[in-house]
Amino acid sequence: MPKYKGAYSGFAIIENGERKTGITAHFLDEGVDTGDIVNQKNIPLNISDTVSSLGEKVMEIEPNFVLETLMMIRDNNYIRAKQEKMENEVVFNDKRTPKDSEVNSSLSLGELVNQIRACDAERFPAYFMIDNIKVNIRLEFENEK
Repeated sequence: MPKYKGAYSGFAIIENGERKTGITAHFLDEGVDTGDIVNQKNIPLNISDTVSSLGEKVMEIEPNFVLETLMMIRDNNYIRAKQEKMENEVVFNDKRTPKDSEVNSSLSLGELVNQIRACDAERFPAYFMIDNIKVNIRLEFENEK
């Protein structure tokens, strides 16, 4: 069952430090991402993934995933998996705004890194305010050799 539902869940996945995510195909019903599951694929994440790289990973596997799912339905070769209603379930259907990129300086270093990774570095970079001056933050990761 998907842990993060909705069209704009990528930021929450990164901000919460998840080590994997996925994509889910499901039948439509009256709810948001609540229909019976037809197909799912896991996507591994690492500490240098951002909301942008997560999107790229999804777009890379999405075409084959959709084709595979359609063939499964056409061939009646799938199992409908019911989704249970989760308590305090959050659906991420709102786009982020520039204000959402303000970092919380009271967080631990690890939480701050995740919060910065969850921001769109090009459109809405992470930032903090000091003396009424906006200071943008960008992370740069070096690969270990």
